[in-house]
Amino acid sequence: GVAAGCFGLIAGSGWGLTFAVVRGAGSGSSRPDFTGVWRVTRTENQGDFMLDIGYNFILAKSAGLVRVTQTIDQREDELEFTFEVMPPLLAPTRKSLVRVGAPEVAMTDDAGREMLLLNPTWNESVFTAGLRYVNPRHELRIDRYIEDGCMVEHVRYPGKGSEMRRIFQKIS
Repeated sequence: GVAAGCFGLIAGSGWGLTFAVVRGAGSGSSRPDFTGVWRVTRTENQGDFMLDIGYNFILAKSAGLVRVTQTIDQREDELEFTFEVMPPLLAPTRKSLVRVGAPEVAMTDDAGREMLLLNPTWNESVFTAGLRYVNPRHELRIDRYIEDGCMVEHVRYPGKGSEMRRIFQKIS
């Protein structure tokens, strides 16, 4: 459960994609506002999930040693993200611009692997999209939502029956 809220030990953080998209002010109050600076405070099933999408054992287990921070700047139907991983082992600080309704958005994950965000859209208060790793290819689903004041990234791999969650605390 998430009874601990955003807080708790940092059980793992990193190597996954972090993104969010928010509609403009006229889109209704049921959609969360992800604007701000967010840091991973805990994860659920991240190591095993990383193995399922092709990361080696060492990278999957060392993901818990890094600190993942994302800064989100909301502007109507698009968001600009700044992704930082400390220490920056495999991927430098990077930026991505995601527009609601885009057919695909090229991105890289926290370890530098290429991926495509597919058809980002809103399902009430949940932002959802397809997520395709390019090489090796993996077809995933990703949802982003607010739960107990935390931002949650929930990634599912239907082909392997696997999933993980990363829970972020707003730090500014």
